Amino acid sequence: MVASRSISTTVLVALLAVGPAWGMRNDQPGFDKLKLRQPLSEVQKTYPKMRKMNDSENLGAATILSPLLQRYHQLGVKLSGLSKPVSLELRFWKEQLWVVVVYFGENSRDDVVRMLKKRYGEPTFTQPDPAWNGKQVGVGYAPKEGWFSVGSIPIASEIQNMMAAEMQRLRERQQQRSQPAAPAPVAP
Repeated sequence: MVASRSISTTVLVALLAVGPAWGMRNDQPGFDKLKLRQPLSEVQKTYPKMRKMNDSENLGAATILSPLLQRYHQLGVKLSGLSKPVSLELRFWKEQLWVVVVYFGENSRDDVVRMLKKRYGEPTFTQPDPAWNGKQVGVGYAPKEGWFSVGSIPIASEIQNMMAAEMQRLRERQQQRSQPAAPAPVAP
């Protein structure tokens, strides 16, 4: 079962937003040296010092709890277009890279938006914050919280469908419990 846990007031737009690609540039399933859906073992070769996170750790972006989700943290990553190092939260669904959450630290919000626009073009959504949605990749930006995310839309769709099915099962169980019991047969 997937349990929802709100850690931030902003939801990772790229995680569950599935929508049309309105001219998103670079709708390729990757981010820098990484490819979305890449196996955990391959990502560990790129970032051998990444540290596994436990369920209670909170770097700032909302997450879900599931035995199918693993999260890792990598400090001091240099990204093209940003002058200061960032930290990454790498999220794996069924051992495949699902989302890269980039905590941009000391980099300015303007520099981050410039870098995102250079990589992905103009945002497909602008309110409440810029977001880019393609068929393969979703990018969410949470400037007040200090992060942006790049996620796999196909994996997000799988998770969304699984959560919807779980919610439906919960509703059905709740309805069964709330229905009045059948009256007891009348004794002769």
